[in-house]
Amino acid sequence: NYEEENMKKVMLSGLTLLSVLTLAACSTGNKETKTSESKEKTTQTTVEVTETTEVQEIKASGVTYLTDAEIEGIQTAGDYKRLFKSLMDTYVKDFDSLIAQLPKVAQNTIAPQRDQMVTTIEQQYKALEDQFAAAGATDDTPIPAESRDTLISTLKSSRDMLKSTMESIYKQAQDLLNQ
Repeated sequence: NYEEENMKKVMLSGLTLLSVLTLAACSTGNKETKTSESKEKTTQTTVEVTETTEVQEIKASGVTYLTDAEIEGIQTAGDYKRLFKSLMDTYVKDFDSLIAQLPKVAQNTIAPQRDQMVTTIEQQYKALEDQFAAAGATDDTPIPAESRDTLISTLKSSRDMLKSTMESIYKQAQDLLNQ
């Protein structure tokens, strides 16, 4: 069936977009922490001690990433787009929570990179919507059974990678504050 073949192609390119975006977000997160670390070290001598130690402990944001049940419930193109957006919004919310807890000097260093990350996420989501539209897929278009398992696996892996990246970033930020 022509419609099913189109949907398979869109799902495959959607999976590629998600993978690329996840890797980009993870590498951005690591780069931000490293940039923050080097900036902190170079400014530490000129910034008052109270400025660099105003935050004693960084606390995890408590945001909830997608659950297995949510991901496994995907049935349509609309479900996929909604979960893709939710996953990216959660990552940004988690990252924003971390930034809010950092000293001002670190916040100022990370803010432009955070904005760039959000722009990339928005562009990827727009590209995903455009691909679905070009294939004639509406939000009600069912995901073919043979694509569903791959899609579920990829979303779970992406979620786990983003969550792990944020845990690592939180730990690195806490380590910096403890120095």
